[in-house]
This record gives sequence, C-alpha cells and structure tokens, in this order.
Amino acid sequence: MRVVHHGVHVIFSCIEDCLAFNLVRFTVNWPYVADYVLGGWTNGESRSLNELDQVTRGECIEIDTTSNRLTRRQFYWKPSTFALGPHLLEDTRVAATLLRRTVRHCVRTWAGCYESLLVRLSGGLDSSIVLGCLGGQGSVASGRVTCLAYYGSNVGADPRRWARLAAHHVRTELIEVPVDARHVGLEPLLNAAPTPVPAPLVSYYLANRIEREVVRDRAVTAILTGEGGDPGFGSLSIGRAIDEMIRNHGFIFRTIQLAAQIAAIRDTTTLRVLADALRRRAFGTRLRDNARLFDKLGQMASYDTRRTALAYDHYPHPWFREEAGVPWGLVYRLGMLLTAPEFYDPFPASGGHQANLVHPLYSQPVVELCLRIPLYVHFLNGRDRGLARNAFTAEVPKEILQRQWKDRGANVNEELVAKNLVFLRSVLLDGVLVREGILDRIAIERALSNTPTKAAAELPVILHDLAIELWVRKWSNCAASAAA
Repeated sequence: MRVVHHGVHVIFSCIEDCLAFNLVRFTVNWPYVADYVLGGWTNGESRSLNELDQVTRGECIEIDTTSNRLTRRQFYWKPSTFALGPHLLEDTRVAATLLRRTVRHCVRTWAGCYESLLVRLSGGLDSSIVLGCLGGQGSVASGRVTCLAYYGSNVGADPRRWARLAAHHVRTELIEVPVDARHVGLEPLLNAAPTPVPAPLVSYYLANRIEREVVRDRAVTAILTGEGGDPGFGSLSIGRAIDEMIRNHGFIFRTIQLAAQIAAIRDTTTLRVLADALRRRAFGTRLRDNARLFDKLGQMASYDTRRTALAYDHYPHPWFREEAGVPWGLVYRLGMLLTAPEFYDPFPASGGHQANLVHPLYSQPVVELCLRIPLYVHFLNGRDRGLARNAFTAEVPKEILQRQWKDRGANVNEELVAKNLVFLRSVLLDGVLVREGILDRIAIERALSNTPTKAAAELPVILHDLAIELWVRKWSNCAASAAA
C-alpha cells in the first residue's frame, strides 16, 4: 500500500501504522465498495480508500527522487507469462514429478521457518497434501506439528474420519474441536482492527475462538492451510480445460474425449461442452458471461449495483489489461492472488503471541508450475485435481485420493445467522450500504426474515455483506475522528 504525505511517499503493509502517526485522513471509495459486494470482479477500482494506492503482486513502482513523483508502474510478474507461455508441461509423468517436488520443497521450506506448526485439516485433498509433505523421508512432523480438525452438528459434513486418516498417515497428533455456533454472538466483530480492504471477519473471529487455546498451549508460531489447492490444481477451472485443449491442439479426438469427461463431471452433454467452447473461441468472453456468479454474490445488492457490474467487458485486474476479453480459465486458477494480501489478523491476540497464517500452495514456485501445466493435464483421467492425486500417492492416504466429492460444509453459517438475527437486522437494514444505495433494503429484509423461504445460499452472502458494512463504518468513524 502507498500514500503520499506532504510530498513524501509512504510504502507500508500495516495501515494501523498510518493511523497511529495520523498521516492521512482516509475516506471510503464507494465504487470500490460496490465492486467488493459483488466479489471484486467488476469495475477495477483498486483504491479501497481514496487516499490509498495498492501495489499489486509483481508490480514495481519507480519514484523520481528529484521531483518526488511516481514516474512509472510496471509488472515484472504476470500469470499469463506462465499459463500462455511457450514452455507448457503436457507430459503427465514429468508434470506429476515436478508438482510433487515443488510442493514438498515449498511446504518444508515454510515449515523450516517456524518452531511449532498447526495444520488445519479439513479432511480434503489439499490440506492432506500439505500435511503429507511434512512427513515421509526426512520428516519434520515429529514433535513439531499438531493437526486441528473442526466439526459441527451436521453429521453429513463431519471431516473427522478423513482428518484421522491424514494425521495417522504422518503419525502426528490430531485435535478434534466441535464448533457450535448456536451460542456465538457476532457483536465482537464491531471491535475488529481497521484493515486496508474488507476482511472475512466471521472466518477470522471463529478461527481465533477455536484455535486460540491450542496456539497458546503449544506455543504455535505458524498455522498451515491447504488454501490455494482448488484454484492451483485446477478444481475451479474444469469447465475451461476444453478451451485450452482447443487453443493448443485444435479439434482432435482428445478434444472430444475431454469434452465427454467434462460433461460427465458437470452433469451436462458432450455437445453442450463443445458448443460453449466453440462459442467462446469465436466470440470471446466478457464479464456478463458470468452473470450467474454476480447474481449469487449480489443477492442483497441493489439493482443499480448489479447493472453496473455487467456493463464491463474486461476483467479489471491490471494483470489482464492487455487481454482481449476475460480469460476466465486463468482467472479461476489464481484464487486469492487476485485480491489484496491479508497481512494482519483483524482480531490480534492479547498478550502479544500470534501465529502467522501460511498458505504454502500459494508459494510462487507452486503457482508458476501449476500455471505451466494445462488444465486438461490437471484434469488427468477425467478426475478433479487428477494430476495432484497422481503426484501425491506417497503423501496422502489412498482413501482420500480416491474420494471424489466434497462434503457440504458444517452448518455454522445457519447457526450464526439464526443466533444473530437481531444484530444482523440492526446493522444491515439501516446501515451505510443501504443509505448509499449499494445494498437493497427489501432484499436484506427477505434474507433476514424468520420464514422458511430463506435460501441457504444467501447465508455466506449475509456474512460477507456484514463484514463490508462494518469495514465501511470503521473507516467512516476514523475519518470523523480525524476531522474532529
């Protein structure tokens, strides 16, 4: 992040430092907020606060020391360099070998930076890979690694069976923690520390409640997760594997075979998969081609907010300024890399002890390698993350490798919303986002009603919009205090 104070350029990662020194009076950039309500996909507003300038990953800024002006911005790293470059890895054996070596090296390198580790185990493939890379020959897991698995009241989403398999495979301890959100009030979210961009407050708050005791008692210095596996290993981009096959090889027998595999996993027809791919090839892609995503994220957004989003043809991130249309296949592969980094927990622990949150699968060598591997290679043998399943047979129990489904998440969101309906209504119905015309009051009323018509899909959207509302209020209060 960058601000200019009396001609001095200040580059920083912790915005509380700027507040402590009272360098700038920050004000909310409302087009950014409207964009963020819809997931940050739309109008390309990079300034969350009008006085703040984000320095994007891979970006270099040059400041002329004589004039004290920003003279140039350029990128030394772009994802398209790897995904669309000439050195793609299509040999499945080579790709699997490199994937295993690279992920193991990055996981172990991160682990070597910390004395005591906590691994969040969901029972899924990605977190099991991260844990598995800590075991085996030259294991770093013994005595230094503790695993943690949460489970809720939803029996059908109990991850403990799978987490136990992964922990036993590496011979490390597993702590199983029940999550009962029926008695969790959300009022403490009002006390979150200011952040440069809206943070997923509910996720941070719940994780802290669950992990705080373990982190303190085990003197944990880093928490490792499997975040980044779904986008990196191609799970979110299966439908676009056909586009890369046509671009790289044209219309051959393998193209039809791949279309059939995608159709089977997407519950559609081979003809529809091919027709959609050919249409995209002929006419390109735009933001409005993903209107269903905006409708899902913007269930409480106003009509004007959603209409504005669909008016843009290009993906707004500066990495894609030179792209013709929206490269959805590449966008889906980047996950959280498209957003501003979350350097600091908005709920810092008392007493000063805080564990760093580490996502090894977002390490630069892993990301670059995964981008060099075409999606149809990641989709090996028609299996979701098929290449990763093939690469980590020694690190992950075969039962997890063979598992082809994701459990429905624990019903924490349902319990939180039910418990906090009064609080949610008081914050959102007459909140700043409604006054600014970004959220629709009637839609909020419908989502927070006590009637059984409330859709389960709305629950994460409610909590997402709550975090944005509280973020806006925090900065509005900071601006008011600075003015006083």
